[in-house]
Amino acid sequence: MKVIIDGIEYVPALPIAVGDKPLRVILREVRKALGLTIVEAAAMVGVSTSAIVNLESGVHNPLFHTMARLSQVYGVPIQILVAAALNEEE
Repeated sequence: MKVIIDGIEYVPALPIAVGDKPLRVILREVRKALGLTIVEAAAMVGVSTSAIVNLESGVHNPLFHTMARLSQVYGVPIQILVAAALNEEE
């Protein structure tokens, strides 16, 4: 599957085994599987580098529009990201 954002073509990571992993772990593993640095991921998602760091360390859960962009850029169904975020809050 290919994702085109602002005319740039991205090939998302192959699916990772998500199981009951927290959102922060899923985001970090997928970013690394894509071979993206934090700076590159932030630019593609349209957030600051500190936002990516905070998401991957579990300091914050993303707002819905950020989660939608993460889903697009990382190639992970948004349902998986939402479920992982909800599981962290239980």
